[in-house]
Amino acid sequence: MDEDQPISSRGPQFDELLGGDESIPPSVVVNDFLEARITEIEALSSVIENPTQFASRKDFPRHLRRRAMSHNVKRIPKRIRGLHESLREKSNTREGPNKVPRRKWRRRPRELLKEYNRRQRKFIWLETHIWHAKRFHMVEKWGYKLPYRPCDKNYRACYRASAEHCLLQDFSYLNCIELRGDFHCIIEGLKCHTSDRTGNTFDSRL
Repeated sequence: MDEDQPISSRGPQFDELLGGDESIPPSVVVNDFLEARITEIEALSSVIENPTQFASRKDFPRHLRRRAMSHNVKRIPKRIRGLHESLREKSNTREGPNKVPRRKWRRRPRELLKEYNRRQRKFIWLETHIWHAKRFHMVEKWGYKLPYRPCDKNYRACYRASAEHCLLQDFSYLNCIELRGDFHCIIEGLKCHTSDRTGNTFDSRL
């Protein structure tokens, strides 16, 4: 911290003596202070009264002292695993969910199809979704997962391809709508949504 800087500009100050907006109370009501932290005091008291609850963790090698021990008893060395299981039964706690199946099991064709269908429950994927997801920023629009813009700076290459060669774009998210009824009534209804001042309308070819 820069010592030449004034105290009031070194960060938020709460003491009005140091340039803050709030004053520190001169005293604390002990009952209210303890009432707000009664749960912390009870937890500390229980640990002090039952020190054997965490005695087995001291026997762990340093590289095994992790939170994962609390969720999977098989990670604990066999010589102290029995003590840990007895403590778990006394505390009425159970192990967490089973470990994730190995990749070979998850990559079976049936599991891949199930995962593919699960991931497009809310938004439908295009046939080219996997290809686009690796190269484009995807957006959720009109009930589909659509490529929005490429990750690479290839705008000039796309322009040259569209001007001189060809450029493919997946428009399979567009659907056709069939309107049935009297032809002139349909045209009159659709004319309400267009204006001849902006270009061709539905009846421009009639």
